[in-house]
Amino acid sequence: MEPPGHPPAAPPRPVTANERSIVPPQAAALLDEWAKDAAPSAELRTWYRHDPAKFDEFRRRYTAELAQPGAREAVARLRVLAADRPVTLLTATKDLNLSQAAVLAGLLRETT
Repeated sequence: MEPPGHPPAAPPRPVTANERSIVPPQAAALLDEWAKDAAPSAELRTWYRHDPAKFDEFRRRYTAELAQPGAREAVARLRVLAADRPVTLLTATKDLNLSQAAVLAGLLRETT
């Protein structure tokens, strides 16, 4: 209920794709950092499509991508952060165990 003298609130409406793209996801989530260079390539994500049968190969390919310049530096930065404090990795996948976050977390655990 609105306070006296205020107009009624507008009813909720669906948010369009254009409106969602106005605020970058890292800003909306209030992240300290967004390690975009540590993300799997679009090509790898498209190939994988979260098919459980492809996960072992996805892990191999993603680990190889993380060894490349750019990604390697992003992983090094995450290692520095993880040495001093907890690091939270975000993913939108339904099965965390089959996600890039699981691969990256495993890699960080091996080296910190």
